[in-house]
Amino acid sequence: MVRGPHPATGVRERVLHRRRELGAHDRRTALRERRGAFLLGSGLAIWLFWVLATLVGVTVGGVVERPARFGLDFVLTAVFLVLATELWEGRSSLPAWTVAAVTAVAAAHWLPGYWYVLCGGLAGSLLQAWWYDG
Repeated sequence: MVRGPHPATGVRERVLHRRRELGAHDRRTALRERRGAFLLGSGLAIWLFWVLATLVGVTVGGVVERPARFGLDFVLTAVFLVLATELWEGRSSLPAWTVAAVTAVAAAHWLPGYWYVLCGGLAGSLLQAWWYDG
């Protein structure tokens, strides 16, 4: 039986122990497993926060009669711009942003409702994933 490392040991030692325990032959295999757990955990946390914030918004959103008077109609646009600036990685991300914008504009012209948001996001994400993972 393989004993685990002491809890006070560093991350590297714990990852190496996990690799030996799993029989992993390279570092990427061990890290890939942790990435999936991280993405699942963070995704669930974000989803829970989204649901709770939506419930708060539905519950107390009707209290403000004219949100434009306080500039609250611009909040969604401001949040989007802040998030978008954090996602910008320089010139290397320009093709994905361009494809997303062109796709969104075309979808807004030909599709009903707000499908253009999903289409633009998917097109840009798929191009960036293909470009990055090659």
